[in-house]
Amino acid sequence: FMVLALMGVGGVVIAGFTQDAKRQTENERFLHNERVLKEAKQALLQYAYNYPDFSNEGPGRLPCPDDDDDGLTGPLSVALCTAVGRLPWDEPDLNFYDARDASNERLWYAVSDAFYNLGGGPVINSDSVGTITIRDQSGAFIYDGTINGIAAVIIAPGPPIDPQDRASDPDNPVHYLDLFGALDNADFVNNSANGFVLGPITDPATGNVAVNDQIIVITTAELVAVAERSTLQT
Repeated sequence: FMVLALMGVGGVVIAGFTQDAKRQTENERFLHNERVLKEAKQALLQYAYNYPDFSNEGPGRLPCPDDDDDGLTGPLSVALCTAVGRLPWDEPDLNFYDARDASNERLWYAVSDAFYNLGGGPVINSDSVGTITIRDQSGAFIYDGTINGIAAVIIAPGPPIDPQDRASDPDNPVHYLDLFGALDNADFVNNSANGFVLGPITDPATGNVAVNDQIIVITTAELVAVAERSTLQT
């Protein structure tokens, strides 16, 4: 009985140690992702502030996403940005670096069609509104892109979730950005209710993580404030 009791205590101690180690690892991953996401956000806001330095337009514009993982924005001859792609970290005027999340994946990114830098878009001022929807883990709206959404979103995709196969199609967002029911971060549409859902989300049916995308947003208010400061400085 003494041996069995000691074995039981040992099992509890080991299980507790394992759970603590798992929580510590997850917290370290979260903090790493949080840091690189904040750095990326700051770089984008600085890009918006400096936009008149390398364009004949006013401040407040953001670069289009990278659609082929070369670190640069997609071709500017198209009518619209790629809906969602990687952060264009190597864009000459962005002044960023090849940032990776805790799973060694590059960051993903989407920009509202009210703020991208293709030219000819609406004037950016205090009346500007974003067109990207953000939902919480329950699916409820935080920002509604059909009314007043956000300006941009940056995503740390985390490790792949089955059946994602990143080696088979490395530029396809469906293998990086997650899906839970009708909430699909890879299937983003500007100016609609089809936006992004915050992770993490655990599937109650299986107990497995269904969404591990870690997201930071640039709100319209933040981007307009940057544009106003740049204008006043000029």
